[in-house]
Amino acid sequence: MPRQSSGRSTSRRNLQTGAKPAQHRQVVLHIALEYIEPPIWRRVRVPENYTLHQLHRVLQLVFSWLDYHLYSFEIGNRRFERPSRESEAEDATAFTR
Repeated sequence: MPRQSSGRSTSRRNLQTGAKPAQHRQVVLHIALEYIEPPIWRRVRVPENYTLHQLHRVLQLVFSWLDYHLYSFEIGNRRFERPSRESEAEDATAFTR
């Protein structure tokens, strides 16, 4: 027999503790590729606490790329890359906003 709705709105809660899931702030990024016509861009929403490495993974997905190339992020005069013994850049897995 189908279950009847009580008419009350319910929020998502942890079934074991009854607590609401933690809410993380998110940022919306407009990402555009340079030197390409017509413009190619994506708008993505990611958690505020994502590392640059996690952002790299998001970019791979939204642009349908296959992660064939090394990457780096430049912020001011700082450069961040995937951790490597040969790299002189900072660790992209450790940097968050």
